[in-house]
Amino acid sequence: MNMNTNLKPGDLLYRSKGIFQHAGIYLGNSQVFHHSPDRGSEIVSLAVFSAGEPVRAIAITPQNWPESCETIRRVLKAGEGYDPIFSNCEHVVNLVLMGKWNSPQLQATVIAALATFWVCRSRGIRNSLLMSLLTGLIGCAFFNVLSNRYALIPTT
Repeated sequence: MNMNTNLKPGDLLYRSKGIFQHAGIYLGNSQVFHHSPDRGSEIVSLAVFSAGEPVRAIAITPQNWPESCETIRRVLKAGEGYDPIFSNCEHVVNLVLMGKWNSPQLQATVIAALATFWVCRSRGIRNSLLMSLLTGLIGCAFFNVLSNRYALIPTT
């Protein structure tokens, strides 16, 4: 299986995980750094990262790849656990590649949920919390569809 034909170290990888996209960084040699709920930060093969799903890539040229590699070493050594709100895969990947602790999927989810909650509460609509949670998830799904800025990696 030749999944890494056009990949370069530092490319940002995504694969589907329900309505969410799981993020990782291609390291070269069919190796991927990622942060997962099951095992925290680790380096795995591209095949393991893909989990049988199509993998998509965004070509990223880190400004300082050696510094990014050092950040990966620090993150691996720290052994921080996964948390969907405070330490998810996008947080860690964006820290390594951009130097920012950021999760665009989480931001889209929270913004959609808060906007819905505010509208529901201001109009006296019941079940505003449930509506907010559902709208937040829908907001995340729309964000992932609309931000389709990556190329599909050939898996054969």
